[in-house]
Amino acid sequence: MYISTFGSDDEEGKAFPVTYSDTLKEIIAKTKETGRTKMIIDISGNAGGSANRLYNMFRTFFPDKLPNEALRFRRHPAAETMVEAFRVLNDTEATEFPSLALRAVAGPNLEGKFETPEELLGEQTLSQVKVSSAYNLDYNLISKKADPIAGFGEAAKVQNAEFPIAAENMVIMGNGHCHSSCAEFVHFMTTNARIKTVAFGGQPKAGPMQIIGGVRGALVVPFEQISALTGEALDIINDPQAKEVRREKIAMDAVPIPFQDLPIRLLGGSVNYESVFPTPDAQVPLQFETKNADCRLFYTAENIMDPTTTWKAAKEVAWGGAKCVEGSTQNEAQQPKTQQPETQQPKKQQARGLMPRIRGSFR
Repeated sequence: MYISTFGSDDEEGKAFPVTYSDTLKEIIAKTKETGRTKMIIDISGNAGGSANRLYNMFRTFFPDKLPNEALRFRRHPAAETMVEAFRVLNDTEATEFPSLALRAVAGPNLEGKFETPEELLGEQTLSQVKVSSAYNLDYNLISKKADPIAGFGEAAKVQNAEFPIAAENMVIMGNGHCHSSCAEFVHFMTTNARIKTVAFGGQPKAGPMQIIGGVRGALVVPFEQISALTGEALDIINDPQAKEVRREKIAMDAVPIPFQDLPIRLLGGSVNYESVFPTPDAQVPLQFETKNADCRLFYTAENIMDPTTTWKAAKEVAWGGAKCVEGSTQNEAQQPKTQQPETQQPKKQQARGLMPRIRGSFR
């Protein structure tokens, strides 16, 4: 099964999210009909996409497991001001905003909601940086019929067929090109369901390799959206009807200047707004953690000419007794290594930038 993308936000509101979900169900139904007992999930080149789709895919594979994560944003006067302003939003309105709207999020493990801005903002400092409390997106709010998360919200009654393949008979493979939502999907699959991973490529030397080589953060916010959020916050602050807003908590000088009022014209840009932590108690976000694959393989000339042969190679190391690159399995990577003299590559392979596959063992 090849997952090239989780779809962009540009496709929200169209048929794509439902088609994406239905296609996944069809693949699972076909897997069951044909009696397949093993699955390789290829996420090579997946640059991420919609959070709803990654949550829905995980829930489709494992309907009894919660795609639990611990999100945090950086706490500063501008964020504190916006959280205070957006406290007036109801559940429906809050879903149009990122987690600065406290009703759009829930506590870790979806245990309870934040009742006040102070609860969401928290008082924690990690690595000398002020951060918010840990939270999850409220799946019950963001799950819609047009963009479902199985088992939540408007898709709460969706009963996915039992996935016919056990977790120990699944493998995720990739080439390091995996970002954002793709990284979160791999995180859920490897931590919540203990799926093994195989990474292809990397530098031409023995040793481990991470299957995720891209950004491991959460929501990306374009400059235009930041400007829109600023405008919404200012409208609420200046609205005399918004009596819930405690204006003594507002730091007007910290609120960003609207996009159109900047002294220079910016053509665009974005920031990674949220950090993802492995658990609510973790001190370091996933972005700065090393997560080596369980096994690594070098690309061969055959793999380059026919990418489907990488699936065969992943199958062989997972279930056929083939070996991984030396020092790339988890057990080997934890052991001190005796430095080996380098051997010269055959000239033909050197010209192609390839290396022969070095044998090791698969965990």
